[in-house]
Amino acid sequence: MTVVGEPPPFRIAFDNARDPYTARNALGVTSSGVTAATPPLLITGGTISLDTAAAIAAIAPAWTAYTPTISALTGTLAAFSASGKYLTIGKQTSIQIEILITTNGTAGVFLLASLPNTATGLAILAGRETAIVGKALTGTVGNMSNTTVLIINYDNTYPGGDGHSLVLSGVYENT
Repeated sequence: MTVVGEPPPFRIAFDNARDPYTARNALGVTSSGVTAATPPLLITGGTISLDTAAAIAAIAPAWTAYTPTISALTGTLAAFSASGKYLTIGKQTSIQIEILITTNGTAGVFLLASLPNTATGLAILAGRETAIVGKALTGTVGNMSNTTVLIINYDNTYPGGDGHSLVLSGVYENT
């Protein structure tokens, strides 16, 4: 019989054990070893190990693809494509955007790309035009609105042109 406030008998025997064998028997463990494990734990020759790549993959969140809406302050892009992906953890969003301009058309001054979620405050994204001129890009989040990033060359010139490939990435705080 167990008295209220006292541990059960097996716990007393476990606590009083002076070696692992006695402690194991006090808990009723009679197997001589572990024969099965759930990934990311592995058993090889009676040794338990951790598959770190599987463990990280199991807890790491996945990036989500999205298609940003692209516009210019003046004019319009004649032919382009845009893709993006983002990862939101708590109130922090990491983002990557790629804009491929086939034909610039009449677009000018700067470009705007939509964000996957609403930003709080200001943030700066960094990037580069990777196909023609190689200029560094600046993306300002929260300058025009909390739902777009303003994209301009490092020297405040228009970042687009026929055949240009614009790539930006960074982190901003979301609501």
